[in-house]
Amino acid sequence: IGALLANVVDFYIKNSVGDAPIGGFLSFVGQEPQYTAISAWIAVGNTAEAVLGLYCVDRLVGHRAPFFAMRHVAWFFFIALLVCMVSATNGVLSRVLPSSLFATVWFTWWLGDASGMFIVTPFLVLACHRINVGDRMFTLTPAAVLAFFALGVLSALSFTSWLVLPFFSTQAYLLLPVLVVLTIIAGNFYSSGAVVVVSVFAIWGTISGVGPFVMPAQNDSLLLLQGFIAVITFTVLLLDSLMCERRRAIDALKKVNASLECRVAQRTADLSNANAELAQSNRELDDFCHIASHDLKEPLRGIRNQIAFLLEDFSRDLPAGARERIDKIPPIIDHLNALISSLLLYSRVGRVELCCEDNNLQDVVDSVLASLEGYIEELNVDVRRPEPLPVVRCDGVKVGEVFRNLITNAIKYNDKKDKWLEIGSIQDPSKGRVFYVRDNGLGIEARHHLRIFTLFK
Repeated sequence: IGALLANVVDFYIKNSVGDAPIGGFLSFVGQEPQYTAISAWIAVGNTAEAVLGLYCVDRLVGHRAPFFAMRHVAWFFFIALLVCMVSATNGVLSRVLPSSLFATVWFTWWLGDASGMFIVTPFLVLACHRINVGDRMFTLTPAAVLAFFALGVLSALSFTSWLVLPFFSTQAYLLLPVLVVLTIIAGNFYSSGAVVVVSVFAIWGTISGVGPFVMPAQNDSLLLLQGFIAVITFTVLLLDSLMCERRRAIDALKKVNASLECRVAQRTADLSNANAELAQSNRELDDFCHIASHDLKEPLRGIRNQIAFLLEDFSRDLPAGARERIDKIPPIIDHLNALISSLLLYSRVGRVELCCEDNNLQDVVDSVLASLEGYIEELNVDVRRPEPLPVVRCDGVKVGEVFRNLITNAIKYNDKKDKWLEIGSIQDPSKGRVFYVRDNGLGIEARHHLRIFTLFK
């Protein structure tokens, strides 16, 4: 409707002589219907331009406030420059123009429509957005008020004859720093409003022949002005969208930090509870092991006492072989005592340090073999020991248990008639001293090697 009325009035003014009353205008519309038809055609082009622009914004941006992200601002300017080609092409085709003027008229029309979008659209969209989100429209900080005042003064000095100062009337770029500051301290709604204010001053001054964009031909002056307005609008909106993205990133980071702090606090509390439960469990395990070791040692003390009584009362009546076998029982009792004591160590696995000291592994293995002597003799196992084992720094009890398990397994899992096992060590160039227990029994499959030193396996 605006395009229709504006173009009809324009045709009326250009075809009128002197001042015509309103009745003359209505008569003109009735007498010259071709001008109304041309104006309607131009209005259709302008409407198609707006509809196509809205469609592109919906498809490429996804929402109708494309001024809060740098990528969306770039899309808005690209869409505006693109869709304005529709009205410019439609407009020049509605008139019969010489070929020499076709490009000039098309470019003027295109840039004029695009500049109008750059000036008006952001301000209206951002104003509606503030209303929708419930922001107060005109709450300004003192710094923003000062920036607006400075912008008004510079605009007046640049585009009006208020004070004829050649420096200001030729330096329109002085407005850009003030617009940047206003964008930073006040936001995109006020900066877009500032662009509207600057545009009003600039258009009025340029038409009146004042300002840095005045050229001999008024059309050239307005083209330069529209290019300047497009540049400052793009700069201001791009800067503010970048600040919006920065603020969103900071807010998101704060939320992540807050969430992380809550999770850390929760994990810390869970870990504290788990540690308390583990400490309680360890105390209960220690108590159980102390009680169990005490109760298990009592029968052993009874057996030792009975053997002592037996030897004291009947030593003369016992055959030599019987006495020899009875003499082998106390070492076995001592070993059982040591195993029961090691139960306490097993209960503290992972919670106490190893009791490392210099141990003669020859003595350790001798003790193990002595406790297994009856078992070895029963199965007639040939125990081979190529050379004495060295003294090493280790936990003698635990290493003794390793040897005990390997030796008993070598004896137990052997289906050969002539059983043998070998205990020794070798010096490996890459691994150092390696201790081994070999046998001619079933062996251990490679897939079980990683389980050899697993507790109770």
